[in-house]
Amino acid sequence: MLNWEAIGAVGEILGALAVVVTLAYLAAQVRESRKSTAADIYQTRAMSRAEAELQIALNCPTCHEIHFRFLTLQAAEGADAALASLSEQERFLISRYYDALMVRMDNVCFQYKQGFIPDSYFATTKDGIREFAPVWRGLGLSIPADLDRVVRSVLAKDAA
Repeated sequence: MLNWEAIGAVGEILGALAVVVTLAYLAAQVRESRKSTAADIYQTRAMSRAEAELQIALNCPTCHEIHFRFLTLQAAEGADAALASLSEQERFLISRYYDALMVRMDNVCFQYKQGFIPDSYFATTKDGIREFAPVWRGLGLSIPADLDRVVRSVLAKDAA
């Protein structure tokens, strides 16, 4: 039979083990919380910038007409021909619209990388990247580094 000292020692060991397990759990929770907070901040920044860009692009009386003409020509002759057909002002307005799309795509890529977006949803993002990347490059937009890596990967897989 165990004496009280042995029972006390076992209790102390179990207590110490419980403290270690609790600390490990708390560390994991803090790590997840930081990851989630960073994703929320990124989301807010991306949506604010995208909204501002869209307001510039969509608040002119002829923006819808310009965009429709651009998309029609892009579908028929490609991004380069569609971009070449734009005036300087039209190019500016289209660039605001596509910059907003790029910011949103960048946000989706970031959220996916953090594990907050499922593969099935990200697959549709890759379709958008295929469509929009030539326009982003043609407009000379500065593609964020992480998004640019995704663009290169998606386009390289298409070329293979």
